[in-house]
Amino acid sequence: MENVTYKFKYEANGGYPSQVKEDLSRMVKRYAKGGIPHKVGASSDPLKRFIRHLSDDPGWREMKVLYETSSIKNVRLIEDELIGICKEFDIDLVSENKVRGGGGVKEGKKQYYVYILLDR
Repeated sequence: MENVTYKFKYEANGGYPSQVKEDLSRMVKRYAKGGIPHKVGASSDPLKRFIRHLSDDPGWREMKVLYETSSIKNVRLIEDELIGICKEFDIDLVSENKVRGGGGVKEGKKQYYVYILLDR
C-alpha cells in the first residue's frame, strides 16, 4: 500500500485585487509553465473543500490557499484572473480548469478564499 502525504498550506494574501494580482499571477504562472497539474478554485471553507476534492479525486496532493477577502466580488475577480492565466499557459493541458471561474462561492459568508490544487 502506497504511503501518501497530503498538504494543506495557508499562504493567503489579503488586499484589493490590484494590490495582489501581480504576485498571485506570478505564482500561478510558475505552476502552469512548469507542467505541474493544477486547478484554481474558490471557497468559503478551503479545508473542507480540499477534503471534498480528495474524495472526488485522491490524486491531488496539495492545496495552497492564495488569497483571502471578505468581498465575494474580489474573490470571483481573482479566481477568474488566475484561471485565465492557467488557460493561457496550459500548453500541456495540465490545468484542470476547463472554463473561467467565479461561480463556485455563494454570497453570505464572512470570508472567501482562492486556492490552487497541485500535483495529480
